[in-house]
Amino acid sequence: MAFSNGKMYALRESDGRLLWHVPISMFGSGFTLVLRNTVYVGAPQGGVSALRLSDGAQVWHNTTISS
Repeated sequence: MAFSNGKMYALRESDGRLLWHVPISMFGSGFTLVLRNTVYVGAPQGGVSALRLSDGAQVWHNTTISS
């Protein structure tokens, strides 16, 4: 979940316990998609980051530039 306080939170589905949180300022506030063990976060101004679902660590980031 992303919130207006500038952080993205991951909660355990079974009981709502906080698993991790990361600042979303590094990603922006575009789309969020979870596939298997990865959270993909897109920034509206361009770029996609992949986070490890288990701990929120950034796996990779790709900056996209449209012309």
